[in-house]
Amino acid sequence: MKSKLILTIALFLALFAVTAVRADETTLTGVVAVVAAEGGDITAITLTVGEKAYSVVLDEKGKALAELKGKTVKVTGTVAGEEGKQTITVSASEEVKAE
Repeated sequence: MKSKLILTIALFLALFAVTAVRADETTLTGVVAVVAAEGGDITAITLTVGEKAYSVVLDEKGKALAELKGKTVKVTGTVAGEEGKQTITVSASEEVKAE
């Protein structure tokens, strides 16, 4: 009985932690730009939303945006930094199809 109570509390706390992390995420829709070195290595990816540009963190999900260069994309992730120097760590992305 005691172990079931502990397990229930642990599951509740884990669910709460996941919910808290997702609350900090933002969804942005913008155009992807990619900068690559001569050898083809990606050096920067930017998501431009209106007049704001967000530097994309170049982890696995961020680098995946390179395939959508020049396209409008909906990106969900965590935004950090000051106005004008903001980055986004991508947790999910999808191309926005023209209607």
